[in-house]
Amino acid sequence: MEQGEKLALEFQSLFDLEIELPDACREAEARIAEGIPAVIEEAWGNGEHPGIKPSMVYDGIRYAVRARDLAGDAGALEIAIGEVGARWDIDEFVRIPVDLTGSCMYSTLSVEADQRLGPKLDRISSALQQYLQSGYRRMETHVVAELLRVEHRLAIDLYADVRAAVKDPAGTHVGLYCLLPNGQAMYLLDPLDG
Repeated sequence: MEQGEKLALEFQSLFDLEIELPDACREAEARIAEGIPAVIEEAWGNGEHPGIKPSMVYDGIRYAVRARDLAGDAGALEIAIGEVGARWDIDEFVRIPVDLTGSCMYSTLSVEADQRLGPKLDRISSALQQYLQSGYRRMETHVVAELLRVEHRLAIDLYADVRAAVKDPAGTHVGLYCLLPNGQAMYLLDPLDG
């Protein structure tokens, strides 16, 4: 199963739980981050040694992944790929900056790798960009759905109170509006309206 599909299933079960929305978002972001090494492995294309773990082998050398937030920039994520067991000289690595769009925790991604991995870097960067943006879009969809569910529950309760207090059929002709802090109004949908 591809990492994006796996993430979609995990989000479905995560947001179906009765936990607070901020906690669900933190857990969703953690699951997105946990999938990064697998996305790199999928993009790696290990034709040299298929089925061998770790599968990130190139020209007979095994490589590992490290991900971290960049110090001083909460919106930047750095992914480094270097030889297992060797000292990593990041100054010698090839670097590809990637912009992330949407409601991501990160707005930029820096993919850095040992110079010998240059031929693989574009494919890996592209896969990471797609995975992160897709993951955050999925998370955003679940958040919006949860907020709409709360709003809809509130509207149902308010309309039930109105219908209990106002005699039929007048109660069915009441429309509820909410005044927002910015001065705009919002109509609360009536679940009994066709």
